[in-house]
Amino acid sequence: MALYLRLVLWPQSLVFDYGTATVTHLSEVFGPALLVLALLGLTLIALRRRPALGLLAAYFFLLLAPSSSVVPIATQTIAEHRMYLPLAVIATFAVIGLHGLIGRGAFPVLVALSVSFGFVTARRNRDYRDELTLWSDTIAKVPANARAHINLSTLHLTAGDLAGALVHAEAAIRLDSRDPTALDNYAIVLAQSGHVPEALKQFETALRFAPANADAHYNFANTLAQSGRTGDALAHYETALLLRPSSAEFHSNFANALLAAGRPEDALAHYRTAVQLAPAKADFHVNLGNALAWSGHLPEAVGDFELALRLDPNSARAHNNLGNAFATLNRLPEALAHYEAAVRLAPDSSEYQDNLGSTLAQNGRVADALPHFESAVRLQPTLVQARQNLATAYVYLGRIADAKFQFGEALRLKPDFTLAREKLQLLQLLPEPPHRN
Repeated sequence: MALYLRLVLWPQSLVFDYGTATVTHLSEVFGPALLVLALLGLTLIALRRRPALGLLAAYFFLLLAPSSSVVPIATQTIAEHRMYLPLAVIATFAVIGLHGLIGRGAFPVLVALSVSFGFVTARRNRDYRDELTLWSDTIAKVPANARAHINLSTLHLTAGDLAGALVHAEAAIRLDSRDPTALDNYAIVLAQSGHVPEALKQFETALRFAPANADAHYNFANTLAQSGRTGDALAHYETALLLRPSSAEFHSNFANALLAAGRPEDALAHYRTAVQLAPAKADFHVNLGNALAWSGHLPEAVGDFELALRLDPNSARAHNNLGNAFATLNRLPEALAHYEAAVRLAPDSSEYQDNLGSTLAQNGRVADALPHFESAVRLQPTLVQARQNLATAYVYLGRIADAKFQFGEALRLKPDFTLAREKLQLLQLLPEPPHRN
């Protein structure tokens, strides 16, 4: 209460969240406790001698007591917003006191005070312009606030700033080594930084402290799936969904893992649920379209890919996958149009470049296909299929030496690539003709 009164009189260094620190010894609050007792004593005296003022002072304590004294709030032991209602009592005392001292001259003084406090309020509101600013301001004033560090680590993770996320996740763990969210964030940073074994250990620790934490199960499952442990991932996805069945994201990633495990029908059910829960999310329609195509339901897949593009016309992934579906249906002109859109939107994708090149070649436009095959190989030198396609294009264009080199590289990357071996052996028997343009 002493802190609240100080901030009423001098509202500097306001803090959004003081954290969960509690008083462990009477000596820490001895001075403020004496002040509160003195004010309570004065209130009791005023109730006897000046009932109106005493009643006003009693209102202050009665309004503040439920959130500061009567009901313990362990998650936020100090919160400045608790003063909002009691502040009306302080303002009333100020008006009465100034009027009693200087009469009508109190009006301009009160106006000046209102303008000054309004200016301070406007300046404080700048700290609320976004979450990153608000929590950064909180950390600057209360560095030992674990919750603020956790929130900052989450914000940095969302923004893709792994270095910033790591700093705050580590700080949160130093302050509270058992907090599951801090451990979960730390594990995500480790996983995204390539330290997968360490990340898995941190996820296990987080779940040991909070076995019902749906986010920790989900993030653990994602990391397990990415590291090839699909069976273990499925178990944690299932647990996450039991804890939070309404999460479209959980259903979608669980379906991805089911598809990787060779269970397309089960995957379809969860993709459909994800789409039902979040019908406006284009990526979920793309995922459902992929599963439908995998299961041989190409017309339905086309419908979901097209719906995804209506929701997000700039989705390169949707354009590419719709191109795949049209190519499988032998609707090459439509496939070509969507592959071109995919490459235009994501020119650094080796897969999209190779798909566009293959479709151009199938349409007899090998010379136009060549730069796309070359781009695919340059972007991903280990993509064997792109090297084979490039080699085949070189053969068609009469560049035998280049074709031999690409077939040789394909064999080096995949020694059991029989087709490349046969074509290379055949080319070894031929003299190199002049280049065709």
